[in-house]
Amino acid sequence: NSKFVMIPEFFNDLIPKKNTNFLPLYVEPDMHMHIPESWIHFDDYVIAIQSKYKQKLRKVLLNSNPLDIRELHIDDLNIYASQINTLFNNVFYKSSFNTSKFDTNFFPYLKQNGLNINIQGYFIENKLLGFSSTIIHENQLYVYFMGLDYTLNKVYDIYSRMLYDKIKYAINQRLSVIKFGRTASEFKSNFGAKPMGNRAFIYSKSNLFFRILGPFTRLIKPKIWKQRNPYK
Repeated sequence: NSKFVMIPEFFNDLIPKKNTNFLPLYVEPDMHMHIPESWIHFDDYVIAIQSKYKQKLRKVLLNSNPLDIRELHIDDLNIYASQINTLFNNVFYKSSFNTSKFDTNFFPYLKQNGLNINIQGYFIENKLLGFSSTIIHENQLYVYFMGLDYTLNKVYDIYSRMLYDKIKYAINQRLSVIKFGRTASEFKSNFGAKPMGNRAFIYSKSNLFFRILGPFTRLIKPKIWKQRNPYK
């Protein structure tokens, strides 16, 4: 059997350049947002962005005001397990970049084992419309798995509210970087995120595997998108 593993570009310097067991794969870039040390409150971010982005922020806050936003604890994760899985699938199957599928039933285990994970639920009258999860590691905020009701997102701007909430949380926690992940690159750039690399590497010991897979990987090209800049 041929075993293979995907390696993020972060480890690029550790990969032997002439090693034929590594095949580059061009994927959507990881979107990072750096938080200046001078930012103490969310208002500092608001001051730093252009007026049209301030207007977008005000609109999102107005539309999302009816939402009840609260942290999901272990009991909540068990109660809403089915809804969480459905909302996650909405996002997973919409994404243009998918690796192996995450099992959302794993969330309570992560909580129980002391991982610094925070999971927020976005509700209307106790109906879960969306959730987002983050992990703090080495002064960085990793925005991992999200779930969303796309129909009601148009009404309440849930996804945009999630991203603003992450920025506010990172500033309040005095973190240096938010890593927003590889989806919706252009949309995330509206909030101040920038692309950091767009390659991963596939490793396999099988030359036959690469001869078969190689032609297909060359057909995979990241979408062309426009980098936005919300700052003055």
